[in-house]
Amino acid sequence: RTQESVRFVNQSNVYGSDIEIQKYIWDFGDGSTSNETNPVHYYSQPGKYTVSLTVETNQGNEKRVKEGFVNIAPGNLIVDFSATPQVAFVGEEIQFVDKSVSSSEPIIKRVWDFGDGNTSEDVNPTHIYTAPGVYDITLKVFTETQEGALTKPGLVTIQTGIPPTAKFSVSQVKPFIYVPVQFVDLSVPGSAPITEWIWDFGDGTVMRYTDKDSTHEPQYAFSRIGIQQVKLTVSTRFGSSSFVLPVEVIYMPPVAEFSAEPVVIYEGDSVFFADLSRPGTERIVKWVWNFGDGSTETIEYQPYYHENGNTTHTYTVSGNYAVSLTVYTSTASNNEASITKTNYITVHKAPIPAIGLSTISPLINKNTEFLNRTVLGTETDLTYEWNFGDGTPVKTTTSLEPVTHIYTEPGVYNVVLKVKTPLKTFTSEPIEVYVDAPPIPDFDYEPKKATIESNIQFTDTSITEGTRPIVGWIWSFGDGRPISNLQNPTHQYTSPGRYKVELSLKFVHSRSREELITDPVSRVLTIGNAIPPTAKFRAVSPCAIVGSEVMFIDLSTQGSSDIGEWEWDFGDGTTSNEQSPIHIYQSPGVYTVKLKVRSVGGLESEYVKQDYINVRDYSSPLDLFVNEIDPEYSWTAPSISPVNLSSGISTIKIATSYVTRMTSQIWRSADEIYSGRTWQHNLSIVVPENLKYDTALLFVDGGKITSPPPNESEMLFLGELAALSGCVVVHLDNVPSQPIVFMDDYDAETNEVLFSRTEDAIIAYSYDKFMNEYKNGNYDYKWPLLLAMAKSAVRAMDTTQAILGDRAPAQFIISGGSKRGWTTWLAGLTDCRIKAIAPLVIDVLNMDKQMEHHKKVYGYWAPSIYEYAQMKVFDRLVDEQGLPEEALVLLRIVDPYEYRDRMESIPKFIMNSSCDEFFVPDSTRWYYDDLPGEKLLNYVPNVSHSLGDEFDIDTPAVQNLLAWFLAKTQDIELPK
Repeated sequence: RTQESVRFVNQSNVYGSDIEIQKYIWDFGDGSTSNETNPVHYYSQPGKYTVSLTVETNQGNEKRVKEGFVNIAPGNLIVDFSATPQVAFVGEEIQFVDKSVSSSEPIIKRVWDFGDGNTSEDVNPTHIYTAPGVYDITLKVFTETQEGALTKPGLVTIQTGIPPTAKFSVSQVKPFIYVPVQFVDLSVPGSAPITEWIWDFGDGTVMRYTDKDSTHEPQYAFSRIGIQQVKLTVSTRFGSSSFVLPVEVIYMPPVAEFSAEPVVIYEGDSVFFADLSRPGTERIVKWVWNFGDGSTETIEYQPYYHENGNTTHTYTVSGNYAVSLTVYTSTASNNEASITKTNYITVHKAPIPAIGLSTISPLINKNTEFLNRTVLGTETDLTYEWNFGDGTPVKTTTSLEPVTHIYTEPGVYNVVLKVKTPLKTFTSEPIEVYVDAPPIPDFDYEPKKATIESNIQFTDTSITEGTRPIVGWIWSFGDGRPISNLQNPTHQYTSPGRYKVELSLKFVHSRSREELITDPVSRVLTIGNAIPPTAKFRAVSPCAIVGSEVMFIDLSTQGSSDIGEWEWDFGDGTTSNEQSPIHIYQSPGVYTVKLKVRSVGGLESEYVKQDYINVRDYSSPLDLFVNEIDPEYSWTAPSISPVNLSSGISTIKIATSYVTRMTSQIWRSADEIYSGRTWQHNLSIVVPENLKYDTALLFVDGGKITSPPPNESEMLFLGELAALSGCVVVHLDNVPSQPIVFMDDYDAETNEVLFSRTEDAIIAYSYDKFMNEYKNGNYDYKWPLLLAMAKSAVRAMDTTQAILGDRAPAQFIISGGSKRGWTTWLAGLTDCRIKAIAPLVIDVLNMDKQMEHHKKVYGYWAPSIYEYAQMKVFDRLVDEQGLPEEALVLLRIVDPYEYRDRMESIPKFIMNSSCDEFFVPDSTRWYYDDLPGEKLLNYVPNVSHSLGDEFDIDTPAVQNLLAWFLAKTQDIELPK
């Protein structure tokens, strides 16, 4: 068929390998061609077509023709249509729609037959039938080559139209005159919509509506009384219809209504009645009230005076009352209405609140009872609110039970009771309550630790401020013996035990004048047999020199009674009865000190420290300075912490640390130093868990006054030293205490610090100051800073022994580096507790010879000692013509070489660095051979003055020092 695809299959072949097909030429016989091998072609017209195929090769062409090979038939023509509507009334328009389809060629003509003798050639015509019936519809369709037809029998049904049926209703069966009523259309339209409504209300009024209007249901108010014939006429294109309804118009009666406020009252209260009645056709002219208690009231309408029925009525007797209202109008009929409200007004008898007081003598902090004496009315749902007049929250109850209240302050209080009903609150007359504060019993006694021999003094410490005065005392001693009425009695118990002592006080109430007794206050006394005191003491320092002050501190504890007497025996033939005396020994020696204490009851205890005080016949400025008592010496309560060593998942405690803030001294005067006079240090004392020896290692360190105590890792290092050695390890920082600002370095006019000195700058300044003062005739041996540094180390030993008490080390091995090494020499040569010394990197003994050699080696002074060179300190210690007197005196004070006569019994471990930037490597030649007693010299190779920066337990310097320290604490003989 036309427009359908026709596939042509090429069956051409060549014979011989040298022949090649180059092109295909198809001719489809309708003027169309193709060069495809197997083409597809569409024919647009029917008919028989001759098809040819020409094959072009490299050796020539070959053509094949097939006559009438393809026969193309015409395309399909399908006729169809629709009609809307298919059922209609005579005169209605029907729409016909052609739905025919031609697949091959366009439709060129249509012929419609509507079955009533009428036709149309429109594509989609409309038609109106003029007679009822059932009609067959036929459509013929034509193309250029085809035609088709379709008849649909009985497709359209035409009917005759039904006229409307009129009907309506009215919103009120008997409308009131002048009052609009609503008319509702109930008409049935029939076969066509209603297009017109005509309302005739029977009184001459007619209203007309069409289907174009927004409504056709009127509201209408009749203007005359009687039956009105109301007619509705409705029309459609199929006819009209009318409906008549007789409507009786009457007068509108009044409506009685009222309200009252309040509706629940008490006897003697008034109720306001509000007239809410609505008039009818005419106004209300009379109101008749019946109040239910036998009282009525009639109100006549008077313009401007009585235009409504509002009134007020007072009820005098409790009960429930019905109220009615009747209203009247002036119309001839429908002129009356009534309303009755049953049990509308409730009248209660009111309660009468009243208060009673059962407590005649109220006191603070005691329950005061109040009685509820309210006279009840007719209500039962009551709430009682008690206001006690003292600012405390109101107390609410729901019964007549008494209530209690506790006053906390004395005074006169107005108490009020409010009775709350659902309607109203009734308040009582206030009553005055006089509340007194009783005196508060209390007492003390001495002695606190009493025995059967103690005559115990009881002292009344009762509080009377703001209370009633005391008029008597009642003492009970708990041992069955008579009470005492004295204010401050004494009492002696005859048997040991526990006794409850009570004190009560008498006083008089301010209002009732009743004599009252307070609740007793009690103490439990333990009476024991007589226990003696325990004598104990310590000296601030057990080392002294002839003529120096030794301060003894009493550490005794009392027994069952206070210590009353102290008897000191200083071992040199002198005694003292002071509690903590200061003693001066006049001869060298080792002294045994005794303390005997005696209680006030005569019991004694004695404590002896054998060979305790070591007094040496030293009188150098170093000894005088160190042994001088400084009032500012103190230390804080130590913070105590464990030192733990962690390894993997396990942690063990290896030591306990005691860290205190120690003030060793105040150096120089405020006229000489602007800031930095008070020397404060962090003193860390580490005690190993397994303490084996009574010798401690004291390490003197630097820092500044704001330096914190050792951190966790540093404290662990000290703990490891203590645990390895079995000895107490003590770390002292901030030696010297620094920075220091001297008055020479401060500008008072501008309040400006010119120079804040630390380390060698302070020492150089102090040496210069000493020599200048001496040269000017003032021998002030306290100027050289090294003496104060040595004193701080001695105070560290004093504090360590004081804090550790019975666990304190008896001896110390002291060590420090650089100028702390210098401190090590001086402290070790002046204090008797020093067992050995380990000065580190202080290669300066025999100082004048050292400095002379130093200058010759370097040609001048090394940069590291610039502070000394700047103040020409060492220049004054080197003079080929002989040293000046001030330099010689200074050396006698600060050069350890000058104290070598004290070194015989002190083992010395001298550690120097081979690359020390302060000293030349062969400095020991000037002093080492002259040092008496045990001595060892350890040079740490290839390190500077800092001994290699890292100073921990794994470094050679620390291991060498620790090995020597272990040997000394354990008294192990070293190899020769």
